[in-house]
Amino acid sequence: MEPNFIRTLLTLALPISLQQMLTASFSLVDVAMVGQLGKIELASVGLVSKFFFVSIHLLSGLASGAGILAAQYYGKQEHSAYLNVLSVTLLTSLIITVPLGVVSLFFPEFLMGLLSNDPAIIGIGTNYLLYTFPYHFLTGIVLAFGSLSRSINYPNLPMLAGLVGIVLNTIFNFILIFGHFGIPALGVQGAAYATVISRTIECIILIYFIHLKKLPLQYHSLIQFIESISIAGLKQLIKITTPIMMSELTWSFGVFAFYLIYGRMGATALAAMSLIDPLEGIFIQFFVGFGAACTILLGYQLGANKFEEAYNRAKFFMLMIPFGGLIAGILMILFSFPVFALFSQMDSEVLELGREIIYIMGFVLCLKLFNMTTMFGILRSGGDTKMILLIDFISMWGFGVPMAYLGGIVLGFPLQWVFMMLLLEEVVKMVLSFYRVKSRKWLKNLVDN
Repeated sequence: MEPNFIRTLLTLALPISLQQMLTASFSLVDVAMVGQLGKIELASVGLVSKFFFVSIHLLSGLASGAGILAAQYYGKQEHSAYLNVLSVTLLTSLIITVPLGVVSLFFPEFLMGLLSNDPAIIGIGTNYLLYTFPYHFLTGIVLAFGSLSRSINYPNLPMLAGLVGIVLNTIFNFILIFGHFGIPALGVQGAAYATVISRTIECIILIYFIHLKKLPLQYHSLIQFIESISIAGLKQLIKITTPIMMSELTWSFGVFAFYLIYGRMGATALAAMSLIDPLEGIFIQFFVGFGAACTILLGYQLGANKFEEAYNRAKFFMLMIPFGGLIAGILMILFSFPVFALFSQMDSEVLELGREIIYIMGFVLCLKLFNMTTMFGILRSGGDTKMILLIDFISMWGFGVPMAYLGGIVLGFPLQWVFMMLLLEEVVKMVLSFYRVKSRKWLKNLVDN
């Protein structure tokens, strides 16, 4: 690979990786804070976070599709199209997030009743949902502006705004959960306030940076926003993003289903998974930056009709990212020892169960990263979103969720065995996505008139 390619790759990937890793790191700190309130509190917030997980992935699918289009327009040097893509993305985001906010504000207890049968978890989770109702709307704005900024080669802006939001979230959590500087201890309610306040500030800072840099992503009036929305642009976005959002929903609802099953296996299993998820996230999120850079860089080549060069770079990514996963898996296991020392006050059964799951996670990290590269880096860059949806559906709902239900509910296996049964999903996904990449059917220019 030529030096310019490596330099561009690192310029795009490292800011995204740094932001994602810090997000996961501070999430681990947040878990430690909430964990000090008790096992039930940790399980409640962990369960609600999986509802957020579904909405965030839905909005990420929308932002990702917009980023694909922006990257190909960037490769085509058609800069005037960026604002059109952004406008229809924000409009679609609004349509999605308003109902989510309404459910969180007016029907939180009903939603928690669907997620758990434990009255204590339902009560605490209801309050957390109620006070975080604006979160979905704010997240949609942040993801839309952030995705397009990265796609036009400005990855530092969302990174800086995100870092400020992450740090503030941790500071506000410390102050509001435990009560400092004259503010009473609010517990889980304080964690909810911290989440919304920090996301609001992140949103304001990101938009301010975009105006400061005079990027072609800024609005000077509401009329400009309305006029930049076109039916043709909306149809183009829907065509690209609908399969992506369905794929994200298919996968995230599957992960959500796993947590519902963990919840039925008991508060200990649910607390253990809520504890270790951020730790795995630190290592996975480092490679998310390289997966996003893969999508953007391949999109540049496809937009310029350089298909053979795009295919050769795809092979490079398929080797590089999983190889890094082998090293990261070992580091994750080693890193777990000092991390678990932070949770010494936690229930010993939860800690022991978490340690055993971490060992399994470390050994299979490279497999997850291979699938992340092929599915959300390579295939997505060419808009091969229907095939991604099909692969996700087959692997998650044909294998993953049935295995979890069979092991955790029907057979009553312990969490360690259920988690190992879930690996069949990753194996199926690896085989199907590898053959799709080799077929070259994803090599498409999406913006060639």
